[in-house]
Amino acid sequence: MAWEIRTAAQWKHCLGQKGMSIFKGESNRLVLFEGMMDYLSWATKNPQDKSSVFVLNSIALIDYAIKAAVDFKDKTCFFDNDEPGRKAAASFLAVYPDAANGASAYQGYEDYNAMLMDEPQPRMPWEEEGVFQKVLNTYKR
Repeated sequence: MAWEIRTAAQWKHCLGQKGMSIFKGESNRLVLFEGMMDYLSWATKNPQDKSSVFVLNSIALIDYAIKAAVDFKDKTCFFDNDEPGRKAAASFLAVYPDAANGASAYQGYEDYNAMLMDEPQPRMPWEEEGVFQKVLNTYKR
């Protein structure tokens, strides 16, 4: 067993032997992610998706992921838009040419999490500009 730990300052480390995180879902659909934050960002945008999930936690585990993915019919990889991520996607797609490369979903960003973090955050009604005056205008004495 291992633990992936991180700080807000982007320090990351693994306590124990590095391994892939597996979340069982639908037996015929698989989505793969390079890191846990990318998976959590995807899950935020796709809450109804029940696919099985592999989180590599290290791109070095791509060969293990390729072997473990053999029984899934539909496969989509969401690896980073950097050189190691593109190489991992190419390795995966070379073995599974029918698999999809989901990186186009966050084109222009390094990864799924970077895209989500760049989206404007919804404001709560009380955070709206001039909300106090709007409430006063509706108040009748």
